[in-house]
Amino acid sequence: MSQLKVLFFGDDFTGSSENLAQFHRSGVRCKLYLAVPSAEDLRADSQAFDVLGLAGTTRALAPAEMRVELDAAFARLSTVGCDLVQYKICSTFDSAPDVGSFGVALDAAKAHFGARGVAVLAATPDFG
Repeated sequence: MSQLKVLFFGDDFTGSSENLAQFHRSGVRCKLYLAVPSAEDLRADSQAFDVLGLAGTTRALAPAEMRVELDAAFARLSTVGCDLVQYKICSTFDSAPDVGSFGVALDAAKAHFGARGVAVLAATPDFG
């Protein structure tokens, strides 16, 4: 049984690392992957950390490229149990149909994690 509280995928490295920093400031044990982890590492880390994140590049990708990246990432991440899955977007909220589309990300997440409630929250805690 996993002890994970949050599992997240970030649409770029900068936002992913800031997201991780916010969790760390809250006192939770967290780890950020820079590539899709092996199944063994993910399983072990899901027992040792409260939050696991994966920094992606989808913010800069066309929909077809996003699907490839997200399918690989979500297929692996969905193998560990976690009630809260976050798709971390850039705080500039810059989604477009042809690049970095939030809709593509939501569709991919639904395919791998099942139908869930979706909250869309754009915030930067340090901004107050």
